[in-house]
Amino acid sequence: MFRFVEKYFGLYYLLFFLSFVSIYLLPPIAPFVNIIILLFSYSLIVRRERFDVVVVLILYSRCLNGFIIPHDKTAFMVINVLTNVFPLFLYVFVKLCKKKIRINREFFTGRYRFTLIFFLLLSLSFFINYSTSYDLVTKRYLPFLFFLIFLLFYRNGDFQVYALIRFLRCTFLASVLLYFFTPYLTLTRTLMESDSVFSVASGPNAYSLVYFSFTRNMGVFFDHRILAVFSYIYLLLAVVYKPKYFRLDIVLSFLGVMTSTSRGGMITYMLILMVYLFQAYRIRFVIFMAVASVLAVLTVIFVGVFLSPSLLFFLQSFSPTSSYNAINQREFFSEYAMEAFSHHPLIGNGVGFLSSHTIDRHLMVDGVSVPAVGDAYWYILLAEMGIIGFLLYLLFLLEVFYTNKLLSIALFLGFVLQLLGTDIPDMRFYYFAILVSVYMVNSKFKKRTIAPVYA
Repeated sequence: MFRFVEKYFGLYYLLFFLSFVSIYLLPPIAPFVNIIILLFSYSLIVRRERFDVVVVLILYSRCLNGFIIPHDKTAFMVINVLTNVFPLFLYVFVKLCKKKIRINREFFTGRYRFTLIFFLLLSLSFFINYSTSYDLVTKRYLPFLFFLIFLLFYRNGDFQVYALIRFLRCTFLASVLLYFFTPYLTLTRTLMESDSVFSVASGPNAYSLVYFSFTRNMGVFFDHRILAVFSYIYLLLAVVYKPKYFRLDIVLSFLGVMTSTSRGGMITYMLILMVYLFQAYRIRFVIFMAVASVLAVLTVIFVGVFLSPSLLFFLQSFSPTSSYNAINQREFFSEYAMEAFSHHPLIGNGVGFLSSHTIDRHLMVDGVSVPAVGDAYWYILLAEMGIIGFLLYLLFLLEVFYTNKLLSIALFLGFVLQLLGTDIPDMRFYYFAILVSVYMVNSKFKKRTIAPVYA
């Protein structure tokens, strides 16, 4: 049993499991576990030059920031830097000290030329419109800058994908257990309305923890959308790298995305899963899907009357014709953005013109006053950076997300679709972690032969 636990989870990553569970069930021990995690992580970066640990610290940052020294805003900000910013520079510093810095040859071949051009345009737009863009520096600019640093200086072998899979195993398992076997909604609401997760206490019901009467699983990210994104990244890593027991990884990632209630994440997840099953089972999968589709239609027609109203509304919200699907729910944002786009269609109005909270603006959406446009990134991009920025960003996505593999195409299509109803590039350093994870998946696709390795 111990051998299985060590092989499947890894003792280091079990610390994350213990930490997250203790945050919910035994808060007094969480700070001590988190300090061990932070110190051990730095040791791995310094001694073994592990870039995957840089990503892991970012992914787990919200469970470290306010839970090492609780209720101290200054400590929160310091630890936020120690988890999201310092690890990357520590990695680069170690490389410099060991004289192992080498510029990635892919930059000399122009492999990421559109990524670089979009970044230059983004930088120019930030500089010109600094009065409205400065509050988006850590939200949208630094993650992209970090990704460029990664592309420039990363060396093959410094990122252990199987270690990242182990981290996701432990944290997803902890999230699922807490979701199903504790009073999750009450505990999560208490945490979100304290000053531990976001440094300041939020008002009652400030975060939408319930959707169509379903409790949203927030995971270690304390955000259901980010949980959904990393659910399909977890699935993709599992089916591409094929670690031992990867079927259990599929189960955990499936439970993660389904309990998140994020519709865009679910659609992208199912696209990837369907492609994988088709590649694995071919004709048997086609027959199964045909039968399953017929049964699903019959169930909705004849059994729909017995479904709870909440479940029925939720299922109907996936329909393009539904009045409360994700796109229609963001119709006010899209119309507002397209109106701004029409005034400066070529280069846009500048970063922050719609998404900055510094502007004195009160938009009424569903009876609630909101200070900025969000959750509709394609429209925001058109309004703020114009058609030029829009096209460059699309070309950047093709460079990073797209290969000629079906799994990669499924990811690309799902991600592009998600940007209609969400703002993934505004997810701060999680966005950087997403880009790095996708890069590692596509690196596997580009290799011709790889010896089997089991986590």
